[in-house]
Parts: sequence; structure tokens; C-alpha cells
Amino acid sequence: MRVLHLADTPLSGAPFRLMQVQRCGGIDARLISHRNFYTSSSPVFYEADILLQNGFDAQKNSPPPFKKEDIETLFRNADVFHFHNYYLNQRIFKLFPEFKRYLKGKKVIFQVHSPRNSIDGVEDAINDKSIHNFLVVAQYQTRHFPKFTVVPNAVPIHDSLHTPINSNNSLRRVCYSPSNTVLRDWNNKGFSETVSAISRCKNKFDFLSITHKPHKECLRLKQTSDIAIDEIITGSYHMCTLEALSMGQIAISNIDDLCQEAVMKVTGGTPLPVRKANAKDLHTVLDSLLEMSKEQLDYEKRMSRAFMEKFWNEQRLTQIFKDIYEN
Repeated sequence: MRVLHLADTPLSGAPFRLMQVQRCGGIDARLISHRNFYTSSSPVFYEADILLQNGFDAQKNSPPPFKKEDIETLFRNADVFHFHNYYLNQRIFKLFPEFKRYLKGKKVIFQVHSPRNSIDGVEDAINDKSIHNFLVVAQYQTRHFPKFTVVPNAVPIHDSLHTPINSNNSLRRVCYSPSNTVLRDWNNKGFSETVSAISRCKNKFDFLSITHKPHKECLRLKQTSDIAIDEIITGSYHMCTLEALSMGQIAISNIDDLCQEAVMKVTGGTPLPVRKANAKDLHTVLDSLLEMSKEQLDYEKRMSRAFMEKFWNEQRLTQIFKDIYEN
């Protein structure tokens, strides 16, 4: 099965990691992106496969510009077109509008990663009869798209940057890696509230704050931690939680019941094993983890990894998408 993913923006690396996972699961998957960053002035960039912005295949690191005929071959040979957040208004069709003809007779999937009011053209996509299935990641977005099929946000748990390492920290290390410090609504990472709450902890610990770093570097730094704070404001969890659980860490977020219900649609009833905290009680939750015995802490860290190995392994995730593609 050949799957061609298309995404204008990096979407926190989600399309790329889904491609990674599907390759591990036996699907011939590729990803065409317009760019792998949100703003040209930002030092934060994500992994990519074929980048229209750069004009070369970043995955293979080959210097020659990509050729139109190479892109056209991918379109011609694809069995499934998997669109992320945008459909016919993607950059690829502005460059090569004639490629739209390759969608005919093929399975077309449309997946959302953002709030409904922030996706340009989403209503047109929803009403487009050429799309066979609509997907939404199992996070806060499900409340905006209640009729969409709920799918996991993929994480390649056996990739070297997503596995546990022996950090041997003298003090317990708490990591906080907000993707932004100023955005609001569902993109609010609660930066000021989180930093304020951390300052009220009575126990000593090593605090690792990661901002404005390329995604790979962020993962390498995050791997050395024992505890990871996702965000404590909105009621959602994000990719940060999944990364932390995969690395065998205790994850903290203000996850609400609707998000847990979305997760349980993926797992078959098992909730996400996170410590719930908000801005008022984060310091209390952290203190309880810092006072925990090493044996108990290590046990909970192992349970985090065990959850991901059972429910988020590459074969299981790939099969979820295969079933969608084939049915």
C-alpha cells in the first residue's frame, strides 16, 4: 500500500511521525510539506520528508532540487491520499494544479489537527464528496469535530529519540517544553502560570525549561528527565505527553474527561496514565512526585512506557490506519 501524506505546515511534527510509524508497520508512506516551520524567524523546525519550501528531499539529505516528475510519480502511484488540515487549498496544488486529477479513483482521507475555527477551508472539505473518511486526533479537537473518526496522534516509540534512557540524575529532573509562550485558546501552554506554580514547590529538583529549539534537540534534552509538564490550562494533552510517556516519564497535564474519552476510543477503554494538575495545584502535585520513593517513581515511569508499548506501538497504530484506508 502506497500512502502519500500532504501537509502545508509541520503541525508539531504529527504528519511526519505518522509517516514514520506507518513505514515501520509496512506501509510505503511519504510526506510532502510546504515547510517544516511556522515562521521564518523561528528557530523551531520539525523533521520533514519532501519540503516544497526547500526544494529538496530533507529525509535523504540530497542536495539536488526535487524534480516535478518525481513528485508526479508519487501522485500517480499513490493508493491513498492522506491530507492534513488542508485539502485542495494546499500549496502543492497551487504549484501543480494539474495533479488534482490523480485523486480520482483513489482513497482520499482528510485529518484535522487544530480547532475548527483555525483551519482555512475546512467547511469546504467537510462538504466535499470526494473525501472518503474524516479523521480527528484523539485530543481536544474531537469536541470540535464530533462526527469524525477518532485516531491516535502517532509517536514512533522505538525511534531512538522516543525511548527511555538511563539519566542517573542526582536530583529529579522536571522538564517543561512549551511550543510557545504567548499563544492563547487551545494553543495556550500556560507559560506564566506554570513557571509561577513551579516556584512554589518546597522540594528541590532540577528544572529543565526548553524553548525555541529545533524539535530533535528538544527531544534529546527531554529524554534526560523524570517528569514532564505538558500544559495545565486548557483541559487537553498534547504531543508532549505522548513523547514523555514513550520516554518512560511521568507526564502532567490538566486533561479533562472529554480528552480521556477520546483516548479510550483508541485504547478500547484504558485512560491515558497522566497526573492531572491545574495552575492552582501543580506545585502540590509536583511536591508529591518529588517526595515519592525512588522505587515508586521508577515503577510509575515503567508503567508510562508500558502503556505506550501496548497501545501506541507501530504495528497497532499502522493497523488502525490500514483499516480506515481499506474500508
